[in-house]
Amino acid sequence: GYHSVVVGDVNVKKSESPNPIDDVLVGGDSRLVDLETRFRESGSISDELKKSIPPSSYYYKRGNDWTHLDRILVSDSLIDRKGIDASVESFRIYAHPNYSKGTTYRNERGETLQTRKPERFYYKRGNSGGASDHFPISFKLKL
Repeated sequence: GYHSVVVGDVNVKKSESPNPIDDVLVGGDSRLVDLETRFRESGSISDELKKSIPPSSYYYKRGNDWTHLDRILVSDSLIDRKGIDASVESFRIYAHPNYSKGTTYRNERGETLQTRKPERFYYKRGNSGGASDHFPISFKLKL
């Protein structure tokens, strides 16, 4: 059979209705699965590991909000533990310390946690720094 992987900055906010990702791609006939959602909801992945990565890949400063713009969607055939498999446990949001800043946030349980937020690329008066306003996301395929 065929497997599908969709990876990218999809620029879809949770508030959009119908939601092109949640209602059409994940909740529709395509049978795609959001790897980050599976990672966060998994009972077999420790809370410590979940808290060790940022709450999302994009921090929206104006709304003081973490937004899930960057997505990894895979066909459900890639998480059935048969043959080629997308490792849910390997999902990561990479916050390199040279390109991010420390910050705190409140999770859905109301706990205050330490994390890092992206440091946007800047160039001012001959000086530059940062890298991007999004963190890279990754996962491993088991062949």
